[in-house]
Amino acid sequence: MIFLIDVGNTNIVFGISDGEKIINTLRTETIKEKDFDYVPVLKDLLCQKEKIRKVEGSILSSVVPEVTKKLMEAIKSIYKVDTLLVDEIIDESLNIQIDSPEKLGMDLKVDAVAALKKYPSPQLIFDLGTATTCSVLDENSCYIGGAIIPGLKVSLNALIEATSQLPMIDCSIPIAEYIGKNTQDCMRIGALYGHALMLEGFVREIQKKFSKPLHIALTGGLSTIVSQHMNIETTFDPYLTLEGLLYLYQDFHKMGGNNEEQKETDQ
Repeated sequence: MIFLIDVGNTNIVFGISDGEKIINTLRTETIKEKDFDYVPVLKDLLCQKEKIRKVEGSILSSVVPEVTKKLMEAIKSIYKVDTLLVDEIIDESLNIQIDSPEKLGMDLKVDAVAALKKYPSPQLIFDLGTATTCSVLDENSCYIGGAIIPGLKVSLNALIEATSQLPMIDCSIPIAEYIGKNTQDCMRIGALYGHALMLEGFVREIQKKFSKPLHIALTGGLSTIVSQHMNIETTFDPYLTLEGLLYLYQDFHKMGGNNEEQKETDQ
């Protein structure tokens, strides 16, 4: 088995792969406390609940630096394997044309790697998590920039915290109207349709820069509910990041990489 690990600000998502495809996904909460120990959490999640006894390798993408090392050490402690870190093995063929390429988030790089293997360019990738990110890949498959937007739940929570009378709501409840008749529905419409229409606006404006039609991919934990309210053609791809990690792991080993090389790099 191979672990594909995507560390986000809210959740850590594990992809379990046989080396060729993803056969299962798991998630646990991202805990950022300095002294938090991930070993018992992973033993419960992976060893006891999933009965995973042997792991051949592991690869990790993280946007939470304070968690990255602790998680890698936990995997090492339990399974005796070193974890590849995306930024240390990313294929240089990913042409990043932004002001500071080295500062581009690991998750955005991994999304781009997967999208370039799966879909035609030019393309947009919307990754809907704690933040909603937009990545733009041009006709030459170059990463030319994007946008970072407050995520759906972040925006909604900020609204609730800043007001006295607005309640918490469940965004998973279906809505079919643009005009709400009660407070909860008005909030759902504002959150879901507002987010969906915002993404459509980005597509419309960015499309003006290209002569060929943009391919639009939606991924991330909140893409499930937002994609239902978009009125443009999109590809819903919930495992895009995990697939990107698998591609990178496969390419690394095809190029002769091994865990000992990674270990020496870490030292």
